[in-house]
Formats: sequence, structure tokens, C-alpha cells
Amino acid sequence: MTEPVTEPETGPRLPGPTTAKALVLIAVIGLFAYFNSLHGAFVLDDGVFLGDPNLAHPFQSVMVRRPVIALSLWLNYRLDGGNPRGYHLLNLTVHVLAAMILFDLVRRTLLLPHFGGRFDPWVGWVALVTSLVWLVHPLQTQSVTYIVQRCESMMGLFFLLSLWAFVRGATATRGRWWYVMAVTSCAIGAGCKEMMLTLPPLVLLYDRTFLAGSWGAAIRNRWVVLLGLCVPPLIGIGALVLTGFLTDPRGTVGFGVKVYTPYSYALTQTEVVLHYLKLSVWPVGLTLDYLDWFPRQSLADAWPTVAAIAGLLLAVMIGIFARTAWGFLGAWFFLILAPTSSVIPLQDAAFEHRMYLSLAAVVVLVVCGLARAGLWFGQRTGLNRVTVPTLGVAAGVLVLVLAFLTVVRNEDYASPARLYADNVAKRPANGRVRLNLAVQLFAAGNVTAADEQLDAAARLPLQVPTVQSERVKVFRESGRVAEAAVLARQLLDKAPEDAPIAYELGLCLLTDSRPAEALPHLRQMAEKAPQNHFARAHYGIALLETGHIAEAEAEFRAANDINPEYAAQLAQTARRAALNPDARPANLQLVRWYADAACRMKPAAPAEFHDTHAICLARVGLFTEAKIEAGLAADLARARGDDYLASRIDARARLFESRKPYLPD
Repeated sequence: MTEPVTEPETGPRLPGPTTAKALVLIAVIGLFAYFNSLHGAFVLDDGVFLGDPNLAHPFQSVMVRRPVIALSLWLNYRLDGGNPRGYHLLNLTVHVLAAMILFDLVRRTLLLPHFGGRFDPWVGWVALVTSLVWLVHPLQTQSVTYIVQRCESMMGLFFLLSLWAFVRGATATRGRWWYVMAVTSCAIGAGCKEMMLTLPPLVLLYDRTFLAGSWGAAIRNRWVVLLGLCVPPLIGIGALVLTGFLTDPRGTVGFGVKVYTPYSYALTQTEVVLHYLKLSVWPVGLTLDYLDWFPRQSLADAWPTVAAIAGLLLAVMIGIFARTAWGFLGAWFFLILAPTSSVIPLQDAAFEHRMYLSLAAVVVLVVCGLARAGLWFGQRTGLNRVTVPTLGVAAGVLVLVLAFLTVVRNEDYASPARLYADNVAKRPANGRVRLNLAVQLFAAGNVTAADEQLDAAARLPLQVPTVQSERVKVFRESGRVAEAAVLARQLLDKAPEDAPIAYELGLCLLTDSRPAEALPHLRQMAEKAPQNHFARAHYGIALLETGHIAEAEAEFRAANDINPEYAAQLAQTARRAALNPDARPANLQLVRWYADAACRMKPAAPAEFHDTHAICLARVGLFTEAKIEAGLAADLARARGDDYLASRIDARARLFESRKPYLPD
């Protein structure tokens, strides 16, 4: 072991926490800050990935580009099904493990000869405070509580693990297996997210700054390891390039994005990066969705932020040249953000989860800087007995305040409606979040409020293409079927191959009791999305009502094969609507078809399904058919020994015989 370059400065030697105690404290504080995240809901893109019909087949799912994430979602699906708690628990576990690795990485780095022993007496406490602040910082909530953003947190875990293993290998007598671990972790991280591409240059810079002392020595000493770290992320990036992902005109990432050019995106990112820095220091006003961030088209629009970022980059370059720790941290911050905050356009200019790893650089710089300044002041003034406890109390208060803010922010994730309402209040010009809020309001039965949100979204300067299609649904469900059909036809005229719009038009026509006109439009969606059980069932209804009985039965069986629970859901929906005394005639006709479809989906539908069908038939005035269907339902109930249900159904049959619907008080 070589001695440090300079002697440690005198001062009180604080008994730093043991590694075991530090790790336990990190786990406990992490659970305190995120305990209420376990009750969070699925939000935004969670529905896309977790609603994927190939979720149980991870290498065929929409997440196949990120196979490690696909496997993690598959594992949660096998263990937890549709319960979000298990998904949240895995996300929290990943985050806590990452904080544990950050703790030891900071501790080992500060003990390197580069720092001349300046941190030795209190290195354990500095590393612990750093990891705790990073762990509970509210800016991390999007990476932890937004389930699908485990892409970021899992990549971050393996990024930190790879760098930590590299440091262990570089400082060990025999580091071969540590290097193997570093490369393996890098490969796993590359299977989580493409941002792992930033690891090799940061490892090289770390080596040159803290270990080797020069670029040449760093490359000569560990070129094999550096090469091994480069291969996995380059393979991932190469796959994106070869498959045209970065140039797809319909994509949300790459040079096909229509909202930005590389130049306008780079200008806009100068504002975004400063916003990230502000949230790092003052995490107030956290927002899920920033789609309304308006593009900056010229330097005249963005010169103050461009100048600020240019100044920061110049300072970082000076720090790198001088081999300073703060230069490395600045490079860490900007390099990790570079793939999403430089010249490659993304549809979403900002997302808070992109700061997951970059925040570590800010936290390390601030915590180490304040600790160093405070202890220097105490040593120079002889007030160490006061300064050291004061720093400890301040650090504890900071961690608790940040943890409390994180708990408060996690409450917003308790339901999609609450999260989207919070987003609309903070960024009212965001059309996508207004659309998502409208969907939630619509699902809750608040059609008027949903229409208000969609109307506001339709007037915004930055338009979301699906706003008008959502308005079709709202018009249809609120009874404005004619308006819905007109709007759907207008949208379909503009995009005749758009199957979802054709489907919406078909539903409008079906709701208006025009199954023959609805048939071709519903067929378009059923053929385009054969795994969509909603589309197959509605197409089956149109076939049945136009006399194509055998084809209709095949569509109903297909819908049941795709989702065996769908028949019960249809029957429940039909019964609830049929028992509503204020139900509109058009809706009653539709739910009558739903009840019939539910009975036909199952080879032997239960008595409850036929009972529901009978109630629906009576509500539309088909009393003779209702009496016959009720008789069938009563026979099925008796056959299974349920005489009580049979007697209830018989009573309803007598009601139908007297040409009265069943409407309980």
C-alpha cells in the first residue's frame, strides 16, 4: 500500500458507520420514503407495456428491444398478475440496491490517494449522506414509482455496479474477476436501456482522473476492460440503427421526429437541462409529462440558456483538463444526459426520470463540497466541536425533508386521475395529459368533465393526434351518437387506413342500431388487430345482427380464447346498464347485444348470463323472447341445485309475461 500524497488534515476522527449499518440504514430510509409507492397505480405507458398480449412471452413483447426489462415485467406478471404492488416492490428494491452501491463507490473513491487523505476521518459519513440524499430525493420518484421507468433505474443499478466493480478491480492485487463482473454488469445494463453507452467513456475518465493519472496510462493499463465495456452497448445501438429505429418517421425517438430538428432540439435542451438542475436543488413542481415544452427554433430565442450551458461545459472541460473531482462529476452529469439532451430529437423534450444517474453527480458535488467547506471552516476557526455536529444535524434534517417530499409526491401516483389532474394544474397547455385525464374521467362516468378536457386540448397550439378520436368516444357515450359518427367519418376520410378510427365509426353506427353499415368498419379493426378481443366481439355482434350467425359464433369464440374473462365483463356491463332506469334506448340496444354475445362466448354459459340477457331483452320491449330466455336461465339454475336463484328468475319471467321490464327499487 502506498501512502497518500499529502497528510490528512487534523481534526476530530468521527467513527464512521460500518458498511453493514450503513446498508441497513439505507434500506430503512428507502422504505420510509417509498412505502406509499407500493399502493401506486399503473399510469401512462404502463398500460401500453403491461397490456401487451405478449407480456407472458418476453422475447415477443413490445419490450423486446430491452430484454432485461421484458424479463422483469414477465416475472412480475407471473407472480403478481395485474396487482401493481409487486411491480412497485421490484422498482423500490432496485433503487435501494443502487443507493447501496453508490454509498460504497463514493466511500472507496474518497479514500483513493488522489484526495490525499483529506476525507479519511469522515469518509463513511459523507458517503452515507450522499447515498441517502440521492435515495430519497423527490426527483427520483418518476424512475421508481412510474413502473415502466424501471428501464432507467435498472440501467442505473447496473451502471453503478459496473463502475464499482471496475474500481474494485483497479485497486485490487488481482482484479480479473472484478473486471469480469464489470463487463457482465455492463451487458445486463445494456439490456435495460441504451444509455449504457455512456459508461465506457466515464470509466476511462474515472481511471485517468483518480487512478492512472493520464489518458495514455489508463488505456495501456486497462484497454481490454474498456473494450469489453464498449461491446454490449454498441451492439444495442447498432441494432437500433440497422432496424431503422432512429429514422422511423412514425417514431418518437430519432431523426424522424417531426416536432424537432436536431438544431431546434439542441437549443430546447439548453432550457431543459437548466430545468433539471433547478429541480435537483429545489424539487418543487415535479411533473409527469412535459409534452407541451415549446421548441426553440433560433439562437435568438434561446441565447441566455445556450450561454449558461456553454459556460458550464467550459468549466467542466477545465476541470477535466486539471484532473479535478468536480470536473469528473460535471462530465458525469452531461455525458449521461447527452443521449437524450443533445442533438438526437425525442418527441418528449423532458422527462424527469432521465436525471436518475445525473442527479448523483449533483448530490456528490454538493454534499462533498459542503462537508469539505464546513470542516475547513471548523479547522481554521477552532470550532470543530460545533461545526461537525452542526453538519450532521443539517444532513439529517435534509434527508428527512427530502424523504417527506418524496412521500407527498408518491401520493400523486395513487391513481391515474389524480396524477393527470396534478399535471394539468401545473402544465395546462399539455394536450396529452388532458387527453389522459379525459380518459380517466370518462371511465369514472364523468362524461361532461371529460368533454371539457378534450375541448381544451383541441384548442392548444401543440396538438395530440388522438384527441379527436377520444372525443368520438365521449360523444358516443354521452348519447351524442350522430355527432360522434360525423366526427369519426371526418377523421376516417383523412386516414382511410386508420383501423382504430374505423372501429370508432363502427361502434357509433352499431350504437345507432345500424349494424349493416357498421360491419365493414368493424371488420377492418378485427383484421388489423386479431388479438383485440373488444374488436372481435363487436365485429361478431355486427355479423350476428346481419344474419351471419356461424361467422359471428367464430368471432365470439375467438374473443373468449383471447380473454376468457371477457364474457363475464360483458355480462356485468350489460346487467348494470339494463338495471339503470335512466339508460338511453340506444345503449339498451347495445347492451342487449352484449348480453347475447356473453352467452354465446361460452360453450355452456351459466344461468346468470342468460338471466342478464333476459333482463336486457325486456328492457328493449322483446318480452316474449325475454320470457323464453328467463325460462332457460331458471332451468340452468335448478340443474346446478340453486333453487333460490331459479325462483327469483321465475318471478322475473312472470313480470315479462305481463309485459313489464325488471327494474328493482
